Amino acid sequence: MVPTRKLRAWLLPALLGLVLLPACSEEEKKYPTAPAPPPPTPFVEDSLVFRHLDGSVIAMGDTTLNCCGLFDPGFVNEEAIRVIYYDPALQKNSWQFIVLTGATTPGSVHTLPTLSVAPHRIPAVSLFVHGGEYSSSTELATGTITIHSFECATSTLSVDFSVDAVLDAELAGGGQITVQGRFRAVFPRTSCPN
Repeated sequence: MVPTRKLRAWLLPALLGLVLLPACSEEEKKYPTAPAPPPPTPFVEDSLVFRHLDGSVIAMGDTTLNCCGLFDPGFVNEEAIRVIYYDPALQKNSWQFIVLTGATTPGSVHTLPTLSVAPHRIPAVSLFVHGGEYSSSTELATGTITIHSFECATSTLSVDFSVDAVLDAELAGGGQITVQGRFRAVFPRTSCPN
């Protein structure tokens, strides 16, 4: 019979070896990992058409400003994607689209007028045309904005939405315009200015 003291002397190291052996061998195993996919290539597909009610097309600028991140920290203070198309020479009109990324989901359809719902201080989705102050949030705005997808990735931001709507002027007696089409884009990511 083995003395109890000798049994304890070799039993403890043996048990520790059994416990630590699987951990060591797991750490030594190196599984190959797939490389991260490259970021998407920037592009823009824009079929949005802005028209006066008489059917005439409103020319829009083609210079972009866009950002992804904390929007209007003193007031809105929410993560957003913002896309602006404008004309630096001010010969054409401009438009702005904002989506609060935490207030809506891909695949959602927003019926106009788009209104803010607590705790959000602005609508989850808004479209605004600067010349004439036409907005998706005014009382007489009608139609829909569909959010197909959006993403704030590490190096890019993407947005895909379609519009079939009448935007109403924020100014009394300012009239209305129509907007139809789809906008899809991937841009290099930039932070929203404070």
